[in-house]
Amino acid sequence: MVTKITKDLRTLVQTENVLLHGSRHIFHEIRPHLTDGEMAVCATPYPEIATPMAILTACTPGLPAYILNFKILQDGNVEFGICYGILNRLLNTDPHAYVYALDKEGFKHFQRGEYRAYESRYTDRRISVTKNDLPFIPTDGQLHYKVKLDHSVLLSF
Repeated sequence: MVTKITKDLRTLVQTENVLLHGSRHIFHEIRPHLTDGEMAVCATPYPEIATPMAILTACTPGLPAYILNFKILQDGNVEFGICYGILNRLLNTDPHAYVYALDKEGFKHFQRGEYRAYESRYTDRRISVTKNDLPFIPTDGQLHYKVKLDHSVLLSF
């Protein structure tokens, strides 16, 4: 499922030399935060990752029991795993979140689909997203969602 937001973000990545960062917060400065044991700002060229990360983190009240993860599979797709708490909030609320376009200068490739910067990043480009912009349809009882990545965004890298 390819939404208008996904198409617009894909075009932005391909034409404006940016990476995408999803968050539930409004920022002008995105500071490094603890991720996988290091302080970094994480970003991706894939709207199919940034949008769900923004929306799904908006469904996480910040408690350790709320589990959200994603992994890029060998077949080039991405799989999101969420817990029942996140799914319940996703189905029963209308979470709003944001995808930020960050200049890719200063980011280093970390792993498939993920880049990291170790200094604060500034942005004035913020795109509002809702659960209608997800590249999958949330379904009661379904905790894993597989999404096809459009690798054409990598042509600009």
